[in-house]
Amino acid sequence: MRRLGPHDRLAVAPGDQEQALTDGRGAVVAGAPVVQGELIEPLSIQIEKMSAQLQKDIGAINDLGRGTLALGQQLTGDALDAARLALDLANDTLRGADRQLAALVDHLAAQQATQAGNAFEERQLLKVADGRNFAAIERETRLRVSGDEVLASITTSLAVRLDIAEGGIVGNASAIQGLSTRVSTAEGVITAQSQSITQLSSRIDANDLALSGQATAVQSLTTRVTLTEGNISSLSESLTALGSTVTTQGGQIGANATAIDRVSTRAEQIDGRVTSEAQRTTALEASVSDQGAEIVGQARALDDLSARTSTTESNVTSVANRTTALEATASTLGGQISGNSQALQDLSARTSATEQGVSSQAQQITNLSSTVSGQGGQIGANAQAVSQLQTRADNVDGQLSSQASSIQSLSTTQNGHTAQITTLAASYDGVKVQYGVTGYIDGQSGGFVFTGIRQLDGSVSFNLLISADVFVDGTITARKLATEALIVTSAQIGNLVVDNINVKDGAISGLVSAQSNGQQASVTINVRTARAVAVLANRVGDLSSRFRQTGISTGAIKIYRDGNLIGAIPANFTMDFDPSPNVNASYLRLGPTTYPILDYPGVGSHTYQVVDDNTVGIGGVYISVQESK
Repeated sequence: MRRLGPHDRLAVAPGDQEQALTDGRGAVVAGAPVVQGELIEPLSIQIEKMSAQLQKDIGAINDLGRGTLALGQQLTGDALDAARLALDLANDTLRGADRQLAALVDHLAAQQATQAGNAFEERQLLKVADGRNFAAIERETRLRVSGDEVLASITTSLAVRLDIAEGGIVGNASAIQGLSTRVSTAEGVITAQSQSITQLSSRIDANDLALSGQATAVQSLTTRVTLTEGNISSLSESLTALGSTVTTQGGQIGANATAIDRVSTRAEQIDGRVTSEAQRTTALEASVSDQGAEIVGQARALDDLSARTSTTESNVTSVANRTTALEATASTLGGQISGNSQALQDLSARTSATEQGVSSQAQQITNLSSTVSGQGGQIGANAQAVSQLQTRADNVDGQLSSQASSIQSLSTTQNGHTAQITTLAASYDGVKVQYGVTGYIDGQSGGFVFTGIRQLDGSVSFNLLISADVFVDGTITARKLATEALIVTSAQIGNLVVDNINVKDGAISGLVSAQSNGQQASVTINVRTARAVAVLANRVGDLSSRFRQTGISTGAIKIYRDGNLIGAIPANFTMDFDPSPNVNASYLRLGPTTYPILDYPGVGSHTYQVVDDNTVGIGGVYISVQESK
């Protein structure tokens, strides 16, 4: 079985991830839209251009989110596949050990006495027996020398068995320890190897109780050096596999626990390439099966560490990696309803040096996933969270580049509907930043993108692009505002320049007014509806002057529409008496008078006039007419 390497876990090359991030680095330049009008014309940056750029950035961030989710799923799957492979290796090792130990027990049970072989092979057997119960030790020594191989090995085997006939209980315990050294040559390949293998097994079968339990342990130490046509490879490895099993009710209900710990180092030189590698893999598995041997509960864990350095004539690469993967599964109702949870954390550091330059990269990926499946195995609900952190610095052909980025993507799927939110934060080359939050629901996307960039002239510009409805409970202050559509409840505008205006249903007020220092004033208004218009007439008056009542009239304020009288009221006045002996008379003071009325002139152009028929103390007149929908 092929040994797992650090690259076996990564199905997406770092370059692909870099390209995905680079695609999201496009400069975002946006401003105000073109509004026809000579005072606004200079602020000409198309809103359509901004929208296209925003949609591009949002699409890029959404793609990064989906790519990150897919990368997390793939890395988790690859890591769990590696765990399964390691556990399969452990199980194969344990099964092989079980078969070998079982064969040992049967072999020693059949032997009757100590036997000795020829000069190159010697066997010693010590055994005591009482019926089916026995205890035995066998030691085998082998030496062999030939033209293409030299071999020395020592194997020690121990076995005991106790058969309790009354309860149908049988207990077995066995152990094998083998030491071997070997040097061989075949078709130009020279191999030197030394190995130590220890296998332990304990088993109890209670036939009357339909119950059995077994525990197995295997430890293997190996060193190997291979030379082929000037290429050389060296390997050292330690493999420990542990397994425990309990079976009940005719084998239908069982529990299994397996663990493997594998440590290896390797150094080789092949076709001018020199590689050194150290790796440690730990895999754990626990499962429970119900009737029918269907798995109802399973937990799996993998922890893998590796360090690798390789060099060629023009290239040096160093990689360090750590992957931790966890998985838990539970099934009910005959396996029709199940739940699965997965967690992955992958840390990697990579540095490469070539003739063109140096590149260094560090990355962390964390993936969490929870799934519930219904009948038929169809996914009913899924939730996934992925976080990817990455730093990179390059000096290639004298060109420096640096990048730091963080991508976080959250996704849920239920009943065929998918909702995803992605956050991107990135810094590039000391001159650009980008931050975006985008949402994706059943094919519809939105969000915002914030960018900042240093221009060639040394200035720095920042842009915030939003693709969403924005609700503000407060004040928005801006030096300029550009939009394709503006909807407000109320607005206060200092200066407004408009080439063309279209008011829905004529929903706008019209107000005209006029003032005169004399006795009359008039205005003309274009009335659009048959509703009432408000007419306000006013005499200013003059309370600072008084007039003898004799020959003085207070007068009246009259309102005319199109030459026809439509209203009149007496002007306001105040009585004033002077009791002094020389005067002893009454006076009038003519004060301000306001006269409001409603009129229904009908659609069309109409002229309104205010007239004060007094001749003194008027102070002027004023009239205003307002028509509104």
